[in-house]
Amino acid sequence: MKLQKGITIVEIILYLALLSIFMLVLLDIFMGGINLQFESEGTSAVQTDGQFIMARLMSDLKNADSVTTPQILGVSSPSLVFISSGVTFTYSLAGGVLSLTRSGETLALNSLETNVTALNFTRLGNVGGKPTIKIDLTIESKTLRPGLKPETRSYQTTFGLR
Repeated sequence: MKLQKGITIVEIILYLALLSIFMLVLLDIFMGGINLQFESEGTSAVQTDGQFIMARLMSDLKNADSVTTPQILGVSSPSLVFISSGVTFTYSLAGGVLSLTRSGETLALNSLETNVTALNFTRLGNVGGKPTIKIDLTIESKTLRPGLKPETRSYQTTFGLR
């Protein structure tokens, strides 16, 4: 009997099974990395937008001369209107976009990767005193990770006029 060199069908099936298992493990690791990247991007966008919006509000309100909306103490409003150096500033929410209108120019304050889902301005303080504005802001990521809710952060702070 002569020995023939070659591979049997059983060996081929065994090699293909091992290769398939190895490829599935690599695919699972790769998909986990992609999902983690999406989650990180969503978290980063929400955090960055929240910090930027709060810093912008603080900077603009710090120099305000008067607040016209909300007008009544203890009453909340979805928009904030104030005057600074003769210029009217209006912060308002429409369709998930927080916008600032100043001198007829409107700027979107949140990025395309986030939605502002809640915005409230409440006037606090004493009658006849300098107004203080309480701000409640909720931002949500547009990046969705399969099976999980989008990243959401709520911010709350109070700014007083000087």
